[in-house]
Amino acid sequence: MSSHLAARVALPRRLLLCGSVVALTQRRAGPSQAAQAASPAQLQDLFLKASQLANEGKLEEADETWTKAIEAAPNNSASWSNRGAVRLQRLMWKEAAEDLRHAAEDLDKGDSPGRALALNNYGNALVAVHDERAIELYRRAAQMAPDDLGEIAGQNVALALFEFGKVQEAVDEARKLLRRDPRFYDARCALSAFLYAAGSTGDAEREWEALQNDGVGATLYPRKDAGAVARVRNRWPPRATAALDAFLRLDTSGNAMDWDGEVKSFAITVV
Repeated sequence: MSSHLAARVALPRRLLLCGSVVALTQRRAGPSQAAQAASPAQLQDLFLKASQLANEGKLEEADETWTKAIEAAPNNSASWSNRGAVRLQRLMWKEAAEDLRHAAEDLDKGDSPGRALALNNYGNALVAVHDERAIELYRRAAQMAPDDLGEIAGQNVALALFEFGKVQEAVDEARKLLRRDPRFYDARCALSAFLYAAGSTGDAEREWEALQNDGVGATLYPRKDAGAVARVRNRWPPRATAALDAFLRLDTSGNAMDWDGEVKSFAITVV
């Protein structure tokens, strides 16, 4: 949808691209499955290769390597989760959703970071295919995740609500995040956009002023040269990005990259 230690700077978080590599997590296999499983060393080699390819931006090759890992050890949920994360980056939303559903269902049923990441990323894929079940997935991820991922998932709840047209609920969710952490800069920026879309221009400006009065917030989210929009672009869903663009230009529409990868204009309701 990150750590606030030291200066409490919200590290980059992207709704579509918060799929860091899940550790090797294997379900217990039955006798017939165990015979087909790759050795730990073979699987480790595939994980390292796929991770390196993804870090180099070679997403198609990374996808192919994760596929090999899945074929070598079909019951390794981490492979499904990581291929799903790569497919999010490739804008392969339906395929990503299937991989991440598999991972979320098969990972350890406890409140593990790996399962929280899979739930969050599964939500990412569902938002892109306009499936509102994403909101509940994000809530579950936020409840079970450590601080960093928990805040990403919590922000994703607000962003998804806005994407689905639940503007007031998005406002309420962002305010909850800020009550817990007043220096959650990404949430305050989003709240400004949400309030503007809701027609509360004065409140939007007050939230924006609070953001700008904090030196770190002003640096991260500058109005000048559309710096704030550039920071959230490709991290927020299109409607929230467009709402911020509209707010900063005091317009009734904003531009953002849609789920198909094309930049489009989105009408923003301002009453």
